[in-house]
Amino acid sequence: MIYAENRLSVTFPAEYKQFLDDYGFLIYGGMAIKGLKHEAVNSDSMFNIVWMTETERVEGLPINYLILEESGMGEWYVLDVDSERVELIDGASYEIVDELEESYNSFSDYFYKMVNEEDEINS
Repeated sequence: MIYAENRLSVTFPAEYKQFLDDYGFLIYGGMAIKGLKHEAVNSDSMFNIVWMTETERVEGLPINYLILEESGMGEWYVLDVDSERVELIDGASYEIVDELEESYNSFSDYFYKMVNEEDEINS
């Protein structure tokens, strides 16, 4: 995890570090939250947060954003390492989409809402 943080020049928020320790990454129903699988930071997998974030940074993604998940609508859920918030951004402009229900105060708020939504869909 330290290598990933160094490579991205960020410090992961504590809640996201716990997610990485507990899961690595998560595919559940229609959701796929990016992370690290067994510290494989060099993997060019669409589930690898380092690879996805570096790929988008080349296109202009701000350095404080980490790509967490695709929305399926041309948007990304990103973790802002400065504020520790999760925001929905436009995948082309990297601007925050102005939808209050798609903004989360923390990674755990985002994580639990997404898992609960998937639980409702799958039950």
